[in-house]
Amino acid sequence: TYSFTVRAFDASGNRSAATTALIVDNSIRGMYYSLPTGNLEVASTWKKNPDGTGPSPANFSENGQTFMIHNRTSVALQSPWVVSGTGSKVVVSEGTLLELNATCTCALELQGDIKLILNHDTIPTLTGISPQSTIEFHDVNTIPAYEFGNVVLSGGSTKNFEGAVTNILGNLYVGK
Repeated sequence: TYSFTVRAFDASGNRSAATTALIVDNSIRGMYYSLPTGNLEVASTWKKNPDGTGPSPANFSENGQTFMIHNRTSVALQSPWVVSGTGSKVVVSEGTLLELNATCTCALELQGDIKLILNHDTIPTLTGISPQSTIEFHDVNTIPAYEFGNVVLSGGSTKNFEGAVTNILGNLYVGK
């Protein structure tokens, strides 16, 4: 947070009084971090500060919220989760394993060396995929056309790639 005031000076050395302070808050509004434990789809699992302090979000439907999966190395979503506010997203931070065993209706961004396991046929909207990330398509039949890092095709179903071109920047593992 910054506070600005303005004073005018002229060539004769006259000075005006300082203006009322203009307060500028540069913190990211609506940024929430997951606690080390708790279900992701429960608002009390999220706090305003990375250290797990501060208020929880009122809901997952307000505009402009970011939910950073943080403070844990792995987490499995067992119940449906909807993050629906305009411009809102879920970010999976470096070094995290996220296993989706239920529907996650959200914009999902993958940062750094993370692993996402899709054990549900509904894929979140992938808005940012790190080239170091690994996405395992287990119970998914149709793989969207994106530029991926590493891809694992597993499970017993036939996999179909959407679109004309899918770029895989890392490795493709089949049947792993």
